[in-house]
Amino acid sequence: MARLIDLPTELLREIIQHVTYTIDLSALSQVNHHFHFLANAILDVHLRQVFQSGITHLDREALYSACRNGNDACVRRLLKAGIQVSVPRFGSHPIIIAAQKGHPKVVQAFLDYGVDPNPPTGFFGCEGSYGNPLTAAVKGGHESVVSLLIDRGVDLEFGRLERANVYQPLSIATQGHYVSLVKLLLDHGCNPHTPDFLPSDWPENSAWRIAAGHDLDILQMFIEKGAGLIFAPSSSLDPRNSYQWVLLDALRQDNLPLAKFLLKQGIRLENPFPLYSHVLEHVQNKDPLRIIGLVAGRNPQDSEFLLGMIDLEGIISGEDLRPIVSLMVGAISGGHYSLTRLLLDADRTSKCPIVCFEEWKDHLSSCMVIAIKHGHINLVNLLLDYGADPRGVVRDLQTRDGYCPPVFIAAERGFTDILKLLLDRGANPFPRQPRTLFEVVTCHSFSEPSIESARLLVERDIVTPKTGDSHKVLAQAVMGGAEIFMLVVEHMSIELQGENPDHQKAMVKAVQCGDTTIIEFFLRTGFDPNTAITSRSLLALAAAGEYNSPGLGEGAVDLLIRYGADIEWRPPQHCLTPLFKAIVNGDTFSPSRVEAVRVLLRKGADPFVVGGCRRCEKVLFVEHAKTAQNFDIEVIKVFLEFFDESMTPFSVVEPMIKEIAQRTRNTELAELLWRWYWRNIYPCPKD
Repeated sequence: MARLIDLPTELLREIIQHVTYTIDLSALSQVNHHFHFLANAILDVHLRQVFQSGITHLDREALYSACRNGNDACVRRLLKAGIQVSVPRFGSHPIIIAAQKGHPKVVQAFLDYGVDPNPPTGFFGCEGSYGNPLTAAVKGGHESVVSLLIDRGVDLEFGRLERANVYQPLSIATQGHYVSLVKLLLDHGCNPHTPDFLPSDWPENSAWRIAAGHDLDILQMFIEKGAGLIFAPSSSLDPRNSYQWVLLDALRQDNLPLAKFLLKQGIRLENPFPLYSHVLEHVQNKDPLRIIGLVAGRNPQDSEFLLGMIDLEGIISGEDLRPIVSLMVGAISGGHYSLTRLLLDADRTSKCPIVCFEEWKDHLSSCMVIAIKHGHINLVNLLLDYGADPRGVVRDLQTRDGYCPPVFIAAERGFTDILKLLLDRGANPFPRQPRTLFEVVTCHSFSEPSIESARLLVERDIVTPKTGDSHKVLAQAVMGGAEIFMLVVEHMSIELQGENPDHQKAMVKAVQCGDTTIIEFFLRTGFDPNTAITSRSLLALAAAGEYNSPGLGEGAVDLLIRYGADIEWRPPQHCLTPLFKAIVNGDTFSPSRVEAVRVLLRKGADPFVVGGCRRCEKVLFVEHAKTAQNFDIEVIKVFLEFFDESMTPFSVVEPMIKEIAQRTRNTELAELLWRWYWRNIYPCPKD
């Protein structure tokens, strides 16, 4: 019998012309070299037709995928087939993808097939930044790709372009601290002073300036190559173009060795006093005096050196209050006690008589808030001694935040010692706020500082105002954890009552938080494990897992069941089981809501339970799935996982799944259900 391989070439070529499926052509091309030669021409035609159709976007699925994964053989095959590689309207050129991912063989393939690494329009049109494969490779730190591109003559530096930001490759390497790439680019002639071309309102930038503000090692490499300062700092009147900003960058990072090196190069603070419209105006973060004060506080061993960069004596004895304000804010942020005291002792009234006592007091109160946020209790005490108001300031010029009582800030950050100091100095423990101080303390549950702060409030009997409503205290104490809860119960002599709605809320809150210690305390005092809060129609079992991470909800449910909770219990007010309530109570997606459903199903809750009024009873799973929104998908997944794990007979759920999948308008849900449906119709054989 004649074999296909024995047929004449002309006949084989005619046969292959009638093979229409690409997969068959691919199979033929792999038989031997002869078939490969015959089939490839037809395959190339097929590939070009697909890529030119503009329908399947195969160029992104195949070519871009091959570039990302480093499949140079696939890239060469597509290029050999005649696929046109052009700069896309949106997104990056494929060679850029390969360079970003560090695949030199793929980059080599594009270069071999004539892709220009230096196009006149660049590759990053959608990002507003010009670049070539070299910039992409440098940004990823891929030295092998960089070496390849340099050998192929890629442009190492760029000129200015319209409507595009231009970052030099050496600047990118310096920013990424790629020392070996910096050395490679320097060896091939890159100039550290070649500017990046950025919008006109941006500060001047170059690789030298980047290194001068961040990286002493690379800066020394530049200087060894002969790239020092190219003009004296005083030659520019525009502070944006002054080298002082690289010095400030080094200081902001506490990089004092770099700062000292820059000073040796002749860089100085040219404009240490920015212009402000008001003497007590908000101190800018880039204010040189603020930065000096901040860094001097964070580095006390170098404080003398840092303060020597400015005329401290002249600032204190001068007639302008503004430098003192800027330096003071920095010193307080950095925790510099002696400098702050020195500035506070300066004669304020002679420097600026227009600033009245109340304005200065507000400024000190703003500074006190800064000290509280950084935990500097000695500075808080000092500022209080000099007139800061322990109640805070309504219009905080320095932090620019809305009014927040200092006691709240101290409590939120866990600074119990500062909280105690403020209360001792007359702070109001009950400021007019949506929350109470006790609520602020207990929202950071289970932390040692919150326990100490709660103990402080309880011992001073300032948990609630004397004439205020204390019904929320118990539920809020639950949020703070078992230790705070017991502290409140004992010191306030609270007698738990199972019929008390507020106490019921506190128990349900404990279930929501998964705190089994508090839950058991309630249950031992006679609380019903099937507790239902009438105002919210919320069941204790349904609340499990609402606020806590996976695992805690299950412990709460186990404890309630051990004390007699009925997982199918229906309270008379709504006749809905805990599982039903766990689902219908939520109207947005929440991982804890999903966890509550998972736990209740695992503990034996019936997914097909019927709920609702007698005239309109509904099957839980069916009704929930029919009306499911996108945020319900995760709950439906939990049901399907439960059906699989519990080996629920497929015949029981098949008609429900089919009906829901056919009727739902939610395409994501329909896809989920059909995938599960067909997987059970045609199950994979088990090993």
